[in-house]
Amino acid sequence: MNSWFRIIVGVLFFSLNAEYTFSQKAKEDILKINKAYIGKKITMKLNYNLYRNHVTKTVFQNETAEVKQSGDLNWTRIGPIETVTNETYSLIVNNKEKSITMLGKEMNSKKKTDPLGMNLDSLLKRCQKVEFKKVNEHQNSYEFVFPFSEYSKVVIVYNNKTFFIEKMLLFYQEKKKFDESGKEEAPRMEITCTEIKTNSRFTANDFTYDNYIEKNKNNKWLCKPAYKGYSVQVQVLNE
Repeated sequence: MNSWFRIIVGVLFFSLNAEYTFSQKAKEDILKINKAYIGKKITMKLNYNLYRNHVTKTVFQNETAEVKQSGDLNWTRIGPIETVTNETYSLIVNNKEKSITMLGKEMNSKKKTDPLGMNLDSLLKRCQKVEFKKVNEHQNSYEFVFPFSEYSKVVIVYNNKTFFIEKMLLFYQEKKKFDESGKEEAPRMEITCTEIKTNSRFTANDFTYDNYIEKNKNNKWLCKPAYKGYSVQVQVLNE
């Protein structure tokens, strides 16, 4: 899967520290956005559009995703990749390459990254300017401008009633070459969030490996029937 589209939904749910030099309104709104998600059982769908530069309307690459989240428990599907994360391990299922990898808590904590390369909390501390805008009757936005970071700016569009984030726009600083003959351009990513629900019901297996793999009587990890033919790799699992 193209690295542009790897993401942890946690980048959408951020907190605001008092040290940030934002207006009182910005602080209050961002705290309301954060509060809208905390402690909820959330499901949503995401759509990612990658553009070659900051102004073009032509989509270069597209990907879709689904998310289930309950506190620190998380399940995501981005294209062919499913990821289950809980307090003990992370399970990564690559349905294209037919592989299942489980990383124990220790290894998972060492390798845990924001796959978009974005740590929003850290970015906000380096924010140079914040601009509020009323987008329409139902949406407001904040534009965060950064002098020195991976992004020149990040725009968050949120529902002014529910305070759910409905769109994020990421404007990259670094220029990339998208093909052999093309020029280098600084891309942008647009992430749209839809079908956001905070009263979802989850099963006992939604945030575990039980839907994918199991141990046999010889203590060997095997695939469940639905994943027959997949390779299985378990690393540093603390049970």
